[in-house]
Amino acid sequence: MRIREKLSLIYIMSILLTALPAALWITDYAREKIVNRVLKNLQVVTESQVDIATERLWSGEPKLKSLARLIQERLSAPIQEKEINAFHQAMTLYADGIWRNKRENYDGMQESGIFLPDSPELSDKQKVIHWRIKQVMDTFGAAANRRHENVWYLSTYRSEIIYDKTFPEFVFEQAANNDYTQTPWVTSTSPEFNPERQYTFTPPLFDPVPRVWMVSALYPLYLNGEWIGSLGEDMQLTNVLGFVFEKKQLYSGTQHFLLDETGHFILAGQWQEELESSAAQDNFSLDSERQLSELLQNAFLSQQPKLLSKQLQLGGQDYIALGMKLEPLEWRYFKLVPINTVISQVQRYLLILFIMAFLVISVGGGLIILAIDRIVISRIRRLTRAIGDYEVGEVKSVSEKVQGNDEIMLAAREFDVMAERVSDARMALAESEERWSFALEGAGDGVWDWNIQTDEVFLSPQWKKMLGYQVDDIDNQFASCVSLLHPDDKSAVMEHLEDYLAGRINLYAPEFRMRCKDGSWKWLLSRAAIVQTDPEDKPLRMIGTHTDISHLKTIQDKLQSSTAQLNEVLEYSPVAISIAAQAGHKVIFANRRYAEMINHELDDTFGIDPAGFYLDKAQYQNYLDTILAGGTIRDQLTEIVISGAGRKLVLATYLPINYDNELCVLGWFYDVTEWVKAQETLRLHASVFDNAWEGIMITDDHNRIITVNHAFTEITGYDQYEMIGENPSILSSGRQDKHFYQLMWQTIRQNGRWRGEVWNRKKSGEFYAEIHTVSAIRNEQGDVTHYLGLFADITDIKNTERQLEDLAHYDALTQLANRTLLSDRLGQSLVHTRGNQTMLAVCFLDLDGFKPVNDMYGHEIGDQLLIEVARRLEHTVRSGDTVARMGGDEFVLLIANIREVDELDPILSRMNQKIAEKIHLGERVISVTASIGVALYPSDNVDADTLLRHADLSMYEAKQAGRNGYHIFDVNLDRQVHEHRARTERIASALQNNEFCLFYQPKVNMQSHEVTGMEALIRWQHPEQGVLGAGEFLPVIESHQLIISLGDWVLEQAMHQVQAWMHQGLQIQVSVNVSARQIQHVDFIQKLEAVMARYPTVPAGCLSLKYWKPRHLKPIRPLKLWKRLPADSASLSHSMISGRAILLCLI
Repeated sequence: MRIREKLSLIYIMSILLTALPAALWITDYAREKIVNRVLKNLQVVTESQVDIATERLWSGEPKLKSLARLIQERLSAPIQEKEINAFHQAMTLYADGIWRNKRENYDGMQESGIFLPDSPELSDKQKVIHWRIKQVMDTFGAAANRRHENVWYLSTYRSEIIYDKTFPEFVFEQAANNDYTQTPWVTSTSPEFNPERQYTFTPPLFDPVPRVWMVSALYPLYLNGEWIGSLGEDMQLTNVLGFVFEKKQLYSGTQHFLLDETGHFILAGQWQEELESSAAQDNFSLDSERQLSELLQNAFLSQQPKLLSKQLQLGGQDYIALGMKLEPLEWRYFKLVPINTVISQVQRYLLILFIMAFLVISVGGGLIILAIDRIVISRIRRLTRAIGDYEVGEVKSVSEKVQGNDEIMLAAREFDVMAERVSDARMALAESEERWSFALEGAGDGVWDWNIQTDEVFLSPQWKKMLGYQVDDIDNQFASCVSLLHPDDKSAVMEHLEDYLAGRINLYAPEFRMRCKDGSWKWLLSRAAIVQTDPEDKPLRMIGTHTDISHLKTIQDKLQSSTAQLNEVLEYSPVAISIAAQAGHKVIFANRRYAEMINHELDDTFGIDPAGFYLDKAQYQNYLDTILAGGTIRDQLTEIVISGAGRKLVLATYLPINYDNELCVLGWFYDVTEWVKAQETLRLHASVFDNAWEGIMITDDHNRIITVNHAFTEITGYDQYEMIGENPSILSSGRQDKHFYQLMWQTIRQNGRWRGEVWNRKKSGEFYAEIHTVSAIRNEQGDVTHYLGLFADITDIKNTERQLEDLAHYDALTQLANRTLLSDRLGQSLVHTRGNQTMLAVCFLDLDGFKPVNDMYGHEIGDQLLIEVARRLEHTVRSGDTVARMGGDEFVLLIANIREVDELDPILSRMNQKIAEKIHLGERVISVTASIGVALYPSDNVDADTLLRHADLSMYEAKQAGRNGYHIFDVNLDRQVHEHRARTERIASALQNNEFCLFYQPKVNMQSHEVTGMEALIRWQHPEQGVLGAGEFLPVIESHQLIISLGDWVLEQAMHQVQAWMHQGLQIQVSVNVSARQIQHVDFIQKLEAVMARYPTVPAGCLSLKYWKPRHLKPIRPLKLWKRLPADSASLSHSMISGRAILLCLI
């Protein structure tokens, strides 16, 4: 058996005996360890996750209990009257019969909402209860750091209070017939189902809108031992059991199953979508998965995670199944983890297997080394010693010293055969040396033999004769030979010799010059070899020859000169040249231009396959086939792809050539990429010139047109042949003067270009506007050779700008000046008036009776009416005056240059008269009048806006004075208006701050001296002026909407007082003064009925109303008011009092 077979067998047996059993053992070990560790980890994680969910479920108990305790403490306090008032101020009864928060003040993100159905049984106590619960929940909801969605209260009589930041408008979205009283949200806390008054939960509910499962935490609310409803908090299971809804699980493919206490599914693993899309989740089952269904329904669970199965088959895959109970809901939770996902972690332990394999290989390697040392190395050493003994002659046969029958023995026998052949070769060598000596003499080469130890050298006679020396002219010292070397060559030759002797180079063949006897220099080629070394391989003897190469050097110098000239021509040639061997697939020569063309350094071009540059490889191969067949390729336009330079176009020529005895391909190339691009650019420029939308013309340096494009012809109407040789001034419209063109050419000469708007004339004579650019084109010397004109027709744009300017300054309906233009002209008029010492009249005009016309006949007739009024106004004023429309039926006139105020009367009177004339609009005849307010400047020395406001204020005075007239602004009147507004705002603030109160004055029958009732008198408890009577403030607001709000407050307070007296056993009729504006308000009857409904215990006849009216209001028709009152609520009578009041008694 050979050594190689022995070593292989040893190595294979080592692997089999160590690595394979270790790998199998590691795999089983890792699998078992991973599964057990994952099971333990799953139990710990699952228990922790369920504990967190349980804590979140129980977290609602202390909060709801605290909320219940706060509410019970709040409800135990006596009811106060201000709480009832507060309820009515914040709540309102909606049309669907439900009390809810007032929308204008409600913010569901900051407070709770009330849903309180109205009914005859609804008392003030119930309202206060709900109001107090709302206040507690407002504070609780805002202060609590709630994890879940909301907190709410559901009563036993359909009412609800909820603080929900997720659905802040919830109470407004509730239908009026909504009833929670029979749902688990209420019944679960009732004494029947929860007699122990414990914290509990509703069954799970799947909400299809947000697609989430929910459960509500509940706690019963008792008041004085009576159950009054449920407190609750909604919990989305995505928040409580967040770990089962996370998309990223600890182990991918994990499935979760959750069943409530009745066995209904809440989570169904991979069937979750089917469960949530089912019309009835109660009917959902997994009977098709028999093994899984039995495990889910029959598994006995506890509060600790329990391993139910290590190999649960589901969908062709094995799962690890864990289960446990979820307190406090008594739900059952199951987690299924794919075994494959768990086992995949065994890859982490492959490193152990690799380490074991490495150890096995190391052990095997050690065994191999030991075997080699014993079987091979020791015997080779014996062979080496035998060969050394043979060299010194101690043994005649090496094979006798080596035992065995393998390759080593074969090598020993071969050595014996070789030794015999060497002996024969020595004899042949001696004969060869003799023949060689004769050959050297014939060839004319000189021989030298150098003894390195003694530094003596033998020089053949031919060696000396070659240099012109006699035999005795040169001694046998090596230094004598060295002294003949040329000074420029000496150091290089000696360095070459040292490198050869040291073994750094394998060949000794230097070329150098030596001095001849006549002093000339001769080129020699020295070739030598070491022929003897010592046992340490140190050279002892060296033999060589000298050959005269002077003639060859002369030829070589001439050849190098010619080659250098040719290389210089190729180097700087504009043509890229290459020679490719191996059938055209390997560059063996290239000039610098070729290297630049392919984006390479010159040294990197050699060895490149040119086929790699060709975009069409088949095209290049066709070229090569033609060349190798003896043909030629000339001037072929070829596309190549160069790394870092992109695509290039070259004009290529290929010829066959013999180079170094090989048929090669000679190619030269012209890079025409830029030329082709320039041609394409020229074509593109021509296409752009012809197809541009802008007109283009080019002139020479004398401004004579040499060409125009198609767009030029379309815009101007001139054909190209008509314009050639013409001056561009042929297009001049005459709108620009000579100075304009002088500035234009000055700019072109200074900046090289000019851009601006020009009006020119077409061939048809039509003027058109253009945006024109003129550029000077210069040559390389900077001289102007041409001018380029580029223009676009902007006539439509200019027309549009003019229209937009009209729209910005003129009213679209009447074409009068609008607010913007009025403001500008008013400012100019003020400046003009100050300068010429005259007056300016700002007249604010409003049409009387325009709204009825607009409502009766429609907007189209109203617009026609405004147009006619605008026309009449323009014909009435003077030419320098301004008429503007402010909007609607309001107009402003600016009448300037007035010397005396009396000048206005004929102007304004004529204006009123003209407007009052009948207006014929189709078949309709319409009449309107105008009320005009006037502010005079500088008598009224204020700014423009204040002038307009003063004129507007005077216009209202004109209306109150009977209309169809004018009124000039009075500064005192303006001050009175400001004072009136300030007093009105202060009265509104007093109403809001509860500064008003009612005093009750007895009404006595003067005959019987009996008190027949009380009259409510309103007083203002002013914080600074003390108590003020009604005469101090009611006249201020008698024409303001505030009089209605104040009257509503008086009615409410009076009814409340009547009810309070009744509780004390007194039945007294109270008279209340009501303003005419309040009675005439559209909601008066409805509000009066609402007040009476809020006090159902107050009998009829305990309230009488007396109204007063300003003289400018028409009397009220009592019959009309009577018809609006319910037939069974009261009877009505009236009488005149002092000609100003009507007494209404509700009996």
